[in-house]
Amino acid sequence: MNKIEITVLTDNLCNNAKCIAEHGLSILLEIGNKKILFDTGQTNLLFHNAIQCQKSLNNIDFLILSHSHYDHVGGVKNILDVNPNLKIIVKQDIFKDKWSTSKGYLRRIGGGLENLLNKYPNEIIFINEKTEIINGVFIEPNISKIDKYNFIDPNLLFVDNNKLTTDIFSDELFLYISKNHYNIIFSGCAHNGITNIVDTAFNNFSDKHIDLLIGGTHLQRAEKQDVISVAEQLKKYNIKLAAFNHCTGEKNIEYLQNAAQKVIYAGAGSKFNYEIN
Repeated sequence: MNKIEITVLTDNLCNNAKCIAEHGLSILLEIGNKKILFDTGQTNLLFHNAIQCQKSLNNIDFLILSHSHYDHVGGVKNILDVNPNLKIIVKQDIFKDKWSTSKGYLRRIGGGLENLLNKYPNEIIFINEKTEIINGVFIEPNISKIDKYNFIDPNLLFVDNNKLTTDIFSDELFLYISKNHYNIIFSGCAHNGITNIVDTAFNNFSDKHIDLLIGGTHLQRAEKQDVISVAEQLKKYNIKLAAFNHCTGEKNIEYLQNAAQKVIYAGAGSKFNYEIN
């Protein structure tokens, strides 16, 4: 019998008193004998928290980078140092410079990843279509835009043709599992809209339900009514458990209760286990 083990290693908050919080996200997925790391947080803190969660970050098979913001890729060098043979899965646009005005001034929040990755012998895999990396585990780089509502953050910018403009997040991808009647979706920040990510994955599920939706939604600066609207739209996807975190904002958990049968905040140290035949 195979197991799916999911551990939140890095988040803005902690569910395990022994873990340390930082603004960022990293989730470890163990399925069968494979280890997949989804984002790294912004520092090497994920190693400390992994120890507290009794997890090892040695022998990682795949590193999936949802997008290039510093709070998702800041620990990449540390992971590569101890995993010389892992495969890195990204979109080509992950190398574009990212900027923000969210603190009232212009600051760089992504970029330079190409120079870092070129220093390591790891295999970089660029994807532009749905890719099954192991049996039942898929990386999806193409996010459908079916939802008319999508919280665009005007503070987030990128460099396109040498011009600074509102970020359209062409570097964003997500991970989902569809295996033995289990359907699980991993979101980094859902800059392209959490409902769009869920709908894209849901259209690939033969069993029309979602066992777990985990990750960020980038709703922390959205208006209350917009958050409630997102929850109402998610209801139709028959989500058993929504474990939101990171850029969702803890305060918004209250407004997202209608999104799933159960909605929680999944801080660092949170664990989710499934047994599959």
